[in-house]
Amino acid sequence: MTLVPRPFGRLEDGTPVEAVDLTGEAIAVTLTTLGAGIASLRTPDRNGHFGETVLPFTSLEERAACPPYCGASIGRFANRIAGGSFELDGTRHQLPRNHGANCLHGGPDGFDTRVWTIADLGTDPIPFVVFALDSPDGDAGFPGRLRVEARYALTGPGELTVEYSATTDRPTVVNLTNHAYFNLSADAGVGIEAHRLQIEADAMLPVDDGLVPTGEIRPVAGTAFDFREPRTFTENLQDCDDPQVLGQRGFDHCFVLRGGTTEAPRTIVRVEDARSGRRLDLLTTEPGLQLYSGHLLAAPEHGAPPAVVGGPTGFCLEPQRFPDAPNQPDFPSARLDPGRTCRQVAIYRFSKLDSAPDGGAAESRQS
Repeated sequence: MTLVPRPFGRLEDGTPVEAVDLTGEAIAVTLTTLGAGIASLRTPDRNGHFGETVLPFTSLEERAACPPYCGASIGRFANRIAGGSFELDGTRHQLPRNHGANCLHGGPDGFDTRVWTIADLGTDPIPFVVFALDSPDGDAGFPGRLRVEARYALTGPGELTVEYSATTDRPTVVNLTNHAYFNLSADAGVGIEAHRLQIEADAMLPVDDGLVPTGEIRPVAGTAFDFREPRTFTENLQDCDDPQVLGQRGFDHCFVLRGGTTEAPRTIVRVEDARSGRRLDLLTTEPGLQLYSGHLLAAPEHGAPPAVVGGPTGFCLEPQRFPDAPNQPDFPSARLDPGRTCRQVAIYRFSKLDSAPDGGAAESRQS
């Protein structure tokens, strides 16, 4: 089988956008050159019926109507940088401030807004595509010319591996991730509150009012952030009076993963949806995981306490370096020097649960 990119539309300035469809055992993925992003990710439920496990889009118009950053590759620096600036080797670099006083996801013209080129694609030995982007020295205030590649590959049954790599000609900082919104129910009318999560993290990073880490590394034990044993969003948010949660009506925080940065990806999250019978294991090389519970996707119900998620239809799992790492000397470094390669890997492994929640056959609503 030969992989051939297909037209996906044109931007307002006429720039063409292409899509690539990867199909493997128990998984089908559509990727676009806009943002080197995931437009569709379909996997089977317990009855073998395929359904969307991310918030999808089938056109540029639909993508524009999606939540911000939907499915896209994020850079140069995922998450927030305090004050929109950082110092490197005695020089202060000013970035765009697009989230209050801070820089979020590389600024308003981050990598999610760029049309990447297709550097390589094929099916031998597995279906894969490589997107490439050149970011010039001074792009959005970041130093160094950055060459970035995003490689998507179907590396096993129900398995998508995303590998980011970057090189530079000057010292700089880099943090890359994917911003897909997941919903394992594959039903846009069903919220994610009953998804059961387990996160291999004993601590998290508290944030200030601008959602920038304060520098503290706080244990999760006894808090709403304790997902060391499988818990649902509802279980951890019910009756929660934690100011870290109240201000966001949910989670938008970085978890400190066990093992720190690793050479080989290890399992750091398991998500289960008993309704559909889907399970997602996320493996990564990264020290942090930003969990965003999608609170901006739906308003809280009338009269509901502010900690209630309020029925969001998607959540994000973003493996990455720590937010604001360039300004936090006690955090793992996000520095990249010439002659070195920044490599960040995430593996999304989908499988089926053994039984329905009532022990019988589960109803399937997927097409």
